[in-house]
Amino acid sequence: EIRYTSLNFSAPEKGLFKYRLEGHETAWTERPATIRSARYSKLPHGHYRFQVIGCNEDGIWNSTGASLAITVLPPFWQTWWFLSGSTALLLGFIVGSVHYVSTQKLQRQLAALRQHEALERERARIARDLHDQLGANLTQVALLGEMAESDKDSPQEVEAHARQIAQTARDTTHAL
Repeated sequence: EIRYTSLNFSAPEKGLFKYRLEGHETAWTERPATIRSARYSKLPHGHYRFQVIGCNEDGIWNSTGASLAITVLPPFWQTWWFLSGSTALLLGFIVGSVHYVSTQKLQRQLAALRQHEALERERARIARDLHDQLGANLTQVALLGEMAESDKDSPQEVEAHARQIAQTARDTTHAL
């Protein structure tokens, strides 16, 4: 709301006023002298110039009038610094989210690779152990076979060697 008046002291109620807000309206608004204010609600942000001229009771208009420069500032959420900050914050959030998701994905892949590597090491250890045990048992079977062959004249010795060969074969099968 902008209030204005004139310096007409002889018959102020008989005068007239014209005003306009340059930058918002182009036409002049005429008002009787009893109304001495102009109201503008919800002006968009920008620069304006309010102009007012008056007329006395004789109908003579003041050609120069009075003017007032007005600047309406935008709300803070429409300022460049807020928009820039919001954009930077949004980009930071997106970059942070992408970084977090990709880091988590890489950590899961690394954990899976470590687990696979541990499984392969365990398989290799079991294979070595089986290889060693199988080799030792086969060597024992071979030695017992040779001993049974050299003791073929003694049936009790051959029978004992055969039992040992069978037991070693069962132990080997159980280990496998």
